[in-house]
Amino acid sequence: MWILDSNIAFDLFTEKNLWQDAFFIIRSYLYICMPKGKLIHKSSAREIVIEHLKEIWALDEPERHTTSVYNFILSRNNISRSAVQKVVRELEGSGDIKFYRGKLIELNEMA
Repeated sequence: MWILDSNIAFDLFTEKNLWQDAFFIIRSYLYICMPKGKLIHKSSAREIVIEHLKEIWALDEPERHTTSVYNFILSRNNISRSAVQKVVRELEGSGDIKFYRGKLIELNEMA
């Protein structure tokens, strides 16, 4: 997008009816970039995972069902996949979340 002149991009998006796609791409990019500052200050992997699960749960249902919890969390933090898996298993075991094939299906009230 940065390579195209904005007028050419505007015409192309209009001609090919790509505005919805452009919106989703930009929104996905913002989800990755914007919350980083807010989440860096969490003191434990558990708090980081819970905060991200709440963000995923706030997404529209179709987007939530296509969002990989692991990719979402790992792309925003410097925490290991095994740490994320451990917290997810604990939250599943306590009934706080329901998880299916890497996607968040249900989120119950958590601290």
